[in-house]
Amino acid sequence: MKDYSHIIQRIINTYTPLLPQFTESKQQHFRSRLYKISGDKNLLATLQNDTFTTFTESIKNSLEGKRELDLDSRYKLDAPIARQRKRNQFIHNNIDFCKPFLEYLDVLMEYNIIHRYKKSQDLDDQLQSDIHIFLNEKFQYYFDKVTTNPEFLLSIPVQVINLLYWYINIPNNVNSDILESQLFKAVQKTYTPDIINSDEVLFLNYLYTLTHIIIGKSWFYEYKVDSSNIEWIYSEFSTYQEQIFATKEDDIIAEIGLCYTLNITPETQIITIYQEYIAEKINNEYNYLPSGKYPIGSFEDLNLSEHRNILTILLLSNMQHLYEFPL
Repeated sequence: MKDYSHIIQRIINTYTPLLPQFTESKQQHFRSRLYKISGDKNLLATLQNDTFTTFTESIKNSLEGKRELDLDSRYKLDAPIARQRKRNQFIHNNIDFCKPFLEYLDVLMEYNIIHRYKKSQDLDDQLQSDIHIFLNEKFQYYFDKVTTNPEFLLSIPVQVINLLYWYINIPNNVNSDILESQLFKAVQKTYTPDIINSDEVLFLNYLYTLTHIIIGKSWFYEYKVDSSNIEWIYSEFSTYQEQIFATKEDDIIAEIGLCYTLNITPETQIITIYQEYIAEKINNEYNYLPSGKYPIGSFEDLNLSEHRNILTILLLSNMQHLYEFPL
């Protein structure tokens, strides 16, 4: 396969100086994924120490009722991307459920990351017990609610998918196969061909639903996935390949290409198609993949584009070796 290391390094050089200006979540998003393909011990130390401290404090505040989600700031109604505006409007229209649900997801995400970085054993025993009680008491209610009401999968699909995979990857006694089967049935029942083809935002939401299942199954790039029970997802990618590229949405195109590289039996020819498309979109003057929503090279654009650029790095790396988080 083609060597894209020169492009990867240019993007890394563009983003590395900016990371301290990003939110903690965005910093760990970029660094953790870069660690998965590099095994850089300096990245590992930063992730395990800084993120552990920050997220532990956040979880404590949540459990003690000292942290409240600011929907107006985090889910802006005037978001620059149409899919985000539709999502955010749904959240604001259903605030009585969505606000506590999203606050629960914050704790679940933060604890999942602490556990994934092999740092949960450093938590105080009482705090860890309180976290488990909080997460276990509320999970089934939220999971049943978002998988039996199609509006949630249609409007906030990433949150629905992440709810399951963040939960089943922390210590608990649930039957993950049953929960996953329930989720798959809900997705297939909700996203009928009529729905998929009715609206570009719904089409993109469907694609993100599928990609996040694969990413979740890989424990967020911890290892390659056995596609035996998700061949239907790769079949959907194949069926809609022409429409996928027609969206010109680089985030989802990179993410789908990345899902092919995560397959334990990757299809090299298909991966090459996605890699070549993404590589062509890199701005050679500013050395990153712009969003097209803000002036190229502006902090606003670099910040908004962090997601697609770390995905680009992963996709172009081929992900032939993944580094687990060691103890």
